[in-house]
Amino acid sequence: MGWGWPEAPLYALLDLLTISGPLSRRRFTSCLTQAANDPFGPYGEVLKNTIHFQSEALEHDHLRKCPPGESPIGDAQKPSKCISRPDVSSKQIKLLRHIAGNGTAEDYRVILDSLPRVTFDASKTALLVLDPQYAFTKGVWKQSIGPRGDSDVTMIAQAFESCSNLLSRKYGSMEIMFTRCPFPPESYDWDTSLKGIVAERHPYFIKPGNSVLFPPTNGFREWLSRCRRKGVENLVFGGCTLNSCVRVSAIEVRQNRISDFLRVVVDLRRSAARARNYRRSPRHSGQTAVERAVRQMEDAGVEVVSQVSMG
Repeated sequence: MGWGWPEAPLYALLDLLTISGPLSRRRFTSCLTQAANDPFGPYGEVLKNTIHFQSEALEHDHLRKCPPGESPIGDAQKPSKCISRPDVSSKQIKLLRHIAGNGTAEDYRVILDSLPRVTFDASKTALLVLDPQYAFTKGVWKQSIGPRGDSDVTMIAQAFESCSNLLSRKYGSMEIMFTRCPFPPESYDWDTSLKGIVAERHPYFIKPGNSVLFPPTNGFREWLSRCRRKGVENLVFGGCTLNSCVRVSAIEVRQNRISDFLRVVVDLRRSAARARNYRRSPRHSGQTAVERAVRQMEDAGVEVVSQVSMG
């Protein structure tokens, strides 16, 4: 349809609205009219009203438990085998050494070594993966970086792979959610590492900025309430990017009273930033942007760990 950046918020809304099935002509027209007349546009009441449809998808067969050897899928797809991936946590230092040099890799190794590893009961844990989208590894966001884009997003691609490794084992048997940034259609979809693992109709939260708490109509607060009713005790963040969306979202959730019942945790094995943000910078008093983000999260009461294992 030739939709680009100006239409991206509307495209995101329509994608979310159709998770539970096609829209009728009447509902489609009603949603467009409501968004056009709302001061908050697609992020106003029409987005708030999608919470009901997200709840239906979460409670029914879109997230059914994965039978042995199969992956939960959208209705129109043929079941595919669960993908078994190798442990990719050791790749972080090797990748940094390759794309940013020994000094940068050593700096990050020191950070990882200073942080604990933890094991959580999967039945009491929720995983929130921020923006695991095609845009960040191959699409418009990566392309906007320019010639250095391929190397600059390598760590992000590795974090998505690490998330997919966990999802291939736990998807459908623990609480898992995602966010998506509004991008043009060709860049909006899941990253290729999640294909065949995440159901096409899996609900998610629209997140146009750095924080998962905005817009307040996106359903995140309602999902947290659902987690509480289910006995969830740990909220683990992964995805991208570590020094912006992951940092801001984790801090704001930790400082918001709606999360008092949770341990808010950032898993560095499953989170990443652009390669340039692992390098020391005068802007951060000789620290790296990643190290500064880790310290800011810790100061705000977020638990930052080198790795989370699910028992």
